[in-house]
Amino acid sequence: MNNNIGRPPPNKPEEATYEALSSCDASKDDSGDTAFFEADADADADADADADADADTMNSTPGCDLAGQQCYSFTGAAWAGQESLYCGQFSDQIEDAGGPAASYAPDGCPAGALNQCEGVLMGGDEDGNPVAGTEITIYTYVAGADPTECTENGGTFSEL
Repeated sequence: MNNNIGRPPPNKPEEATYEALSSCDASKDDSGDTAFFEADADADADADADADADADTMNSTPGCDLAGQQCYSFTGAAWAGQESLYCGQFSDQIEDAGGPAASYAPDGCPAGALNQCEGVLMGGDEDGNPVAGTEITIYTYVAGADPTECTENGGTFSEL
């Protein structure tokens, strides 16, 4: 509590500092340094920016967007650093089959998916056996996804 109400200001600057600090329960050894609070505010701003960026994507894992209908998120470790290459190859296969071109989504699949099929192993060895580390999550943005197709391919289906 400040007991200096109605008193003239002190003659010595250190007394003024002490009185100002004592009114807010701080010690006279307090440096008044605000760097901690400024750094904390910067960290809060960074966290807010990250949250805003995350709100635009389903996750931060690079993906392969199929004309806004589906997006394949390369979640397995085997894809690391090669997501763009695989998206290009995948897009070529889809186009060869008469489908739309896919586009690489380096910041992650777009937000707004209706459901997901998580954990599908997309890579195979020379015998066609699924390979660990090639997991993908398939996000679907249109109604009508078949949960059975997901589970038959080893994935876990969930509505979002």
